[in-house]
Amino acid sequence: EDAGCIWVHSLSGRDGTRWYNPPPAGAVGGPALDQGIQPGDRVLGINGEAFVNYMSTPSAKESLLRHAVLSIQHCRDPVVVHLRRGPPRVYHPLAERNAITSPTPSLLDQDDANDQPYFSDTSDGVIVSSCESTEPEIHPFAAALALKGLINSTSDCWSITKTLQQFTERTRQWESNSSFRIDSTTHELIDLFDSRDLPPSMSSATLPFEYNNAKILRHYGPSTPTIRPSTTHGQNVFSFSENSSIDYGRGMKRASLLGQEYEGLLPDSPRRKSYPGSTLKQRNLESPPSYESEDCDIFIPLMGVRKALCVRIVNTFIEEDRIACTILVHDIESGREWYAPVRYYQDFNDLRAATVSICPAIAEIPFPKSPIWNLFGVKEITESSSVREEKCRQLEHFLRQLCSVVYREKLNPGIAEVCIHVQSFLGCDTALAELDDEDLHLHIQVAVNDITFEDAVEKGHSEAQMNARLLLKRSIQRYTYRLFLLRTMEQIVNQFVDSERARGPKVDDIKALELQGRATLKEISLEELARIRAYLDQIQEMIVESCTADFTSISQRREYGAIREFMQGDKGNTYLDIIFREAVREQIEIEIYVPLRSIVSRLLVNGWRHDDMEMQFKMQELRKRSQALFRIPPEKQSPSDWRTVSNILQRGVGRSTLPCAKLRAIVRAAKEISCLHGQEHDCQSPTNDTTDNRQNIGDDPTEKSTFGADDFLPIFIYCVVRADMERPCALCVLLTTLC
Repeated sequence: EDAGCIWVHSLSGRDGTRWYNPPPAGAVGGPALDQGIQPGDRVLGINGEAFVNYMSTPSAKESLLRHAVLSIQHCRDPVVVHLRRGPPRVYHPLAERNAITSPTPSLLDQDDANDQPYFSDTSDGVIVSSCESTEPEIHPFAAALALKGLINSTSDCWSITKTLQQFTERTRQWESNSSFRIDSTTHELIDLFDSRDLPPSMSSATLPFEYNNAKILRHYGPSTPTIRPSTTHGQNVFSFSENSSIDYGRGMKRASLLGQEYEGLLPDSPRRKSYPGSTLKQRNLESPPSYESEDCDIFIPLMGVRKALCVRIVNTFIEEDRIACTILVHDIESGREWYAPVRYYQDFNDLRAATVSICPAIAEIPFPKSPIWNLFGVKEITESSSVREEKCRQLEHFLRQLCSVVYREKLNPGIAEVCIHVQSFLGCDTALAELDDEDLHLHIQVAVNDITFEDAVEKGHSEAQMNARLLLKRSIQRYTYRLFLLRTMEQIVNQFVDSERARGPKVDDIKALELQGRATLKEISLEELARIRAYLDQIQEMIVESCTADFTSISQRREYGAIREFMQGDKGNTYLDIIFREAVREQIEIEIYVPLRSIVSRLLVNGWRHDDMEMQFKMQELRKRSQALFRIPPEKQSPSDWRTVSNILQRGVGRSTLPCAKLRAIVRAAKEISCLHGQEHDCQSPTNDTTDNRQNIGDDPTEKSTFGADDFLPIFIYCVVRADMERPCALCVLLTTLC
C-alpha cells in the first residue's frame, strides 16, 4: 500500500520463487499467476466497490491494505477483483524507493495500447479484471447476414457488430440505472460496473440476497445478455455479448475522483434516490436543457421514457380539406397497442421544430418539404395520390427515427426531453408514482392489453412464474426490436414492404379479378400470403439461430430465477425455444406484417366476402339457439353461457392486430373452457370449496372432469358463434396461412 493505493508487489511460485517482473513461460504459481495478474498492477476494488470508499477517514486510510485482504478473504466465491495497469512511464512507488530490485526493465513502463480491461475466471473462485485488451469478434447476427448475402464486406460485419455493441451498452445502463451518464465534453457514455450484469453464479457473490429467491422489482426485465466468458489467447475472458471489451476500470477511476460523492454512483454501492450534485440549469426557450453534476459529468434521467415504441402510419384520409394520418403504435415494454390521435402535416412539422431546438442532430433526419398548398393557400386535398403516399412514407420514417433516437443518435443532454415530446405526440403519457413504478396512460386505447390474454394459463406455473415468463418474452422481444434498428435490417424490410405494396392489387385490379371469378382472386390472395409467410419465416429463423446464445444468456439472469426449474434439461431447451420464437415472431409481425396489413386485408376481405356474408347469416341465426341445440351434454353446459370464453375470442381475436396474438387468444380461449367448467361445477377441490385455492394458476382445475374431442368441439363452436367476430372466413384463412 502506498499513497492510498494498493499495488501488486510481486508474485510467488509454489516452490517459493518470487517474481518482481512477469515470470517466464511455463512458470508454476498460484491463482494470481495463473490468471494473468502481474507485478505492478494496481488493485482498484472488488465486486463493483473501489477501495477508495474506505479512505474517508485517516484511520481507514491506514488500514486500507488490511481491509482489502479481509474483504477478499471473507467474500463468497467467486470474487470480482478490479485491476489496472499503470499508464506510460508511471512506475510503482516502491520501485522508486528501491524496494523492488530487478535486473530487467519493469513491465509498468508500457504504452497506451495495453491500457484496456478484461475479465478472467480463476479456478479458485476469484475473477480478475485486468487491462489487457481482447480481440473483438464479429457478432453472430452480422455473420448470419453475411452468410445470407445481405451484406457484402467484412467492414459491414464490423459496422453491425459495433452498432449492436452501442445498443447493448446504452440499454444495459438504461435498464440498470434508469439514466445515462455521459462525458461533459465528448458526450460519450461512461461505463459503470453493475454486478447484476454478471452471470448468476458470479453476481450471487456480490448481491445481498439469494439468487433463487430473487424477484422482479420493476415492470420490465433486463433485455441484455450477461457478461459471459469466451476463450481468447488461451484464457477465459469476460466481455460483452458483442465480444468487445468493457472498461469497468473507467467507471472506477471516474468515481474515485469524486471523493465523498462517490458512494452514490456505482450500482452496488449505497444508492441515492436523486442524482448526486445534480442541478438543472436555467435556459431560455431557444437553448437545449443542460443536466450537469458537480463532477462535470452529465446525467440524462430516463424515467418515463418508453424503451421500445414501434410506429406505422397505416392509413390516410381526408378531414376538413386536410390529409389526416392514422398512426398505429406498439409499446413492446408493456405489450400494448393503440392508435395515436389523428395527426396532420402541420402537427409533424411542429414536432420537428420542437425536437430540433433541443437536439440539433434531428435536423439531419429526412423530412418532406413544405408543400405548395402551404405557400399559396392551395388546399391539401389537391395533391396527387403518389405525392401523398411519398409524403406519408417520409413522415413515417421521420417518426420511427425519433422513436429510436436514444439508441441510434449521438447522446445529447436533452435527448430525454425529445422522447417525451414524441410520446405525447403518439398519445401516451407515463405517470411516475415512484422511482421504479411507471404506469402507461393512453389517450385512446383500441387494443387489448396483452397481459390479460397472453399466456394467462401455463400448466404448473404460479403467478410469479407467469409474470417472470411474460417479462422474459418481452425482454427477448426488445432485443429483437433493437436488431431491426440496424440500417441494414431497415433497408431489407423497407425493400420487401415496398415491393409487396407495388405488387398488391389495387381496387380497380380487384374488380377486374372478380369478373374472372372468385376462385381467381382467392388463388392470387393465397399466393401473396404464402410469399409473406415465407419471408417472415426466413427472418425468424435467421434471428433465432444467430441470437440463441444471447437469448439464453438473458434468460439466465437472476430476474428470471422464478422459472429456472422449467429451463433445466432437454425440456428446458424446448421451453426456452418456445418463448424465444414467440417473442421473435411477434416483433417480426410488428415490423413487417403491420405495414402490409392494408394489402392483406384488401385481398382477404374481397376474396372471401361472399363466404363471410353467408357465414354471418348462419351465425346470427345460431346465436338465438341454446346450448342443447349444439349437442352439448347437460352436465357440460355452462350456467354463464361460456361468457368469459366468448369475451376472450371477441376481444383477443377480433381486436388484436397481429396474427400471432389472435392465435394465442384462440389457444387461451380453449384453455379457459376447462377452467370455467371446473369453477362452475366445483371440480377444483374435493371439498367443494368455491374459492380458488389453486397454488399454480396453470394447474387444470378440472382434472376430475376430462374433456374429450366430442365434448370440447361443440362447446368451442358455441363460443365462436357467441363471440360475433367479423369476417370469420377471412380470419380463418389469415391464421392458417400466416401462422
